[in-house]
Amino acid sequence: MIDNLNNNLEEWIEIRELLIEDIPGYLQVLANLTEVKTDLETAKMVYEKDIATNPLHYIFVAKDKKSLENISIIACCTLLVEPKMIGLANRVGHIEDVSVAKEYQGIGVGSKIVDFVTRFGLEKIKCVKIELDCSESTRPFYEKLGFTYNDIMMKRTNEKMS
Repeated sequence: MIDNLNNNLEEWIEIRELLIEDIPGYLQVLANLTEVKTDLETAKMVYEKDIATNPLHYIFVAKDKKSLENISIIACCTLLVEPKMIGLANRVGHIEDVSVAKEYQGIGVGSKIVDFVTRFGLEKIKCVKIELDCSESTRPFYEKLGFTYNDIMMKRTNEKMS
């Protein structure tokens, strides 16, 4: 059934900001990306305290309005906005945590939500650019959406926190 829907995604998919009642489904979709160690109550507390109150942190979800299996959240994408003091004091958007439920992969849902979040950052938030980190395996996906390879990414992690 899902394979036949890609031609009319607009009819059955809704993309909007995360609501607190979406968190259980959101955590399930995130589990397709990485291990989720956060329990539901902690996730709700973090959402209410740190995310919903931060005007520069946006989590978007895609919902299947026609789901027969009662799957509501089918994809997610986060946009973090960084105000800059260099250049013309513009904003830069950073895309994080792009994930699509396994049953919905390969039909355009990921492209749809990433494109939506990118346009939101560029047009509504007035970011001068949108950046993201990806793996070599996901690089072609993002290149099809207009992203270009640029430099390398370095990181240092807190071994005690991971």
